[in-house]
Amino acid sequence: MSQLGDFAEDAMLHFLWSTNDGDGASITRATDGVVSVYKDNLVDQSTVGITDTEDFDGLTGVHLCTIDLSADAFYATGADYSVVLSAATIDGQTVNAVLATFSIENRFMRGTDAAATAADLSTHDGKLDTAQTDLDTITGSDGSTLATAQGNYAPSKAGDSMNLAADAIKAVSYDESTAFPVKSDDTGATQIARTGADGDTLEDLSDEIALQATAAALATVDANVDLILADTGTDGVVISSTTANQIADALLDRTNGVETSYTLRQALRLVLAACAGKLSGAATTTNTIRDVGDAKNRIVATVDADGNRSDVTLDVS
Repeated sequence: MSQLGDFAEDAMLHFLWSTNDGDGASITRATDGVVSVYKDNLVDQSTVGITDTEDFDGLTGVHLCTIDLSADAFYATGADYSVVLSAATIDGQTVNAVLATFSIENRFMRGTDAAATAADLSTHDGKLDTAQTDLDTITGSDGSTLATAQGNYAPSKAGDSMNLAADAIKAVSYDESTAFPVKSDDTGATQIARTGADGDTLEDLSDEIALQATAAALATVDANVDLILADTGTDGVVISSTTANQIADALLDRTNGVETSYTLRQALRLVLAACAGKLSGAATTTNTIRDVGDAKNRIVATVDADGNRSDVTLDVS
C-alpha cells in the first residue's frame, strides 16, 4: 500500500501498483475486479473519475491507476481517502486489497490550524515575492552587498575604511574596573588603553609575550623529554637483571660491611649456620656447627662445662 500524500482540490493523481503470483512472479489479473475510492471511515465509495490501466506500458503485472478529483463532488476537501481493489482474481485467488491512501487539503500548515489549500499556497507565494523585492531594495539585487543608494541602511559597506569622530569611543561605555579599559582622558594616538596595576602598557605586554617560549621551543623540550622517558622508563630508571645482580653482589661483598674484616655475605653465612646448621660435641668442650649444606665446619667453639666460649674458629668462605 502506498501513501500518496495530500492533494489540492480537483487535482489529478496517478500511482502504479502490481500483481504477483504465489512465488512472486508478475502476472496479469484473471478477473480485473473493481477499483473504488472510500471516504474517511465511511462505507460510501465512488468509482467516478477512476481509470484502471492493466499491464501499463506493456509491463505484465504493473498497473496504472489515475483518479480525477474534479470528476465528482464525492472528492471533497478536508477528508482522507482509500483506494480499494475488490473482487479481483489473481493466481486463482479472489483478492480484495487496499492499494493506496491520500487526502484532499486535510494536512495542517505549520503554525496554523488549517489545511494548506491551493489558495493559501498562492497567498504565501505572493508574500515571499514581496519579501524578496524588499530584500533586493535593501541589499542590492546580488543579495550580498548593501545597495549604495540606501544610505539609511548602509552608511558604509563591508571592507570600506571608516573614520571615527574624536569622541566616538568614551570611557562611560566601558567598565573601568576591568583590565585595560579605554582611558577617560585619552588624547594621544597611542594611548588607547590604560596601563595595568604594575605600570605595564599593552606594548609592554606584547613585548613580554614575544619573549616567552615559542611553539618550536616547546616542541623541542617535549621531544627531549620523550627521549629521556625512552631511556629511563616512565616509572623511574629501568635496569637489567644483570645490573641488579651486580648491585646486590656489591652490597653483599662490601668490605667491612658489617664489622671489620666481615662482609654482609660472610656475616649472613655465620648467622644461617648458627641458626640452622648441624651441631656436634654439645656435651664436650668442643662445639662444632656445620654450614647448612653440611660441607664444612662453619663455627668451631671451645667451651667450658658451663658453655662459656674461650676460643672460636670461623670459616666464612
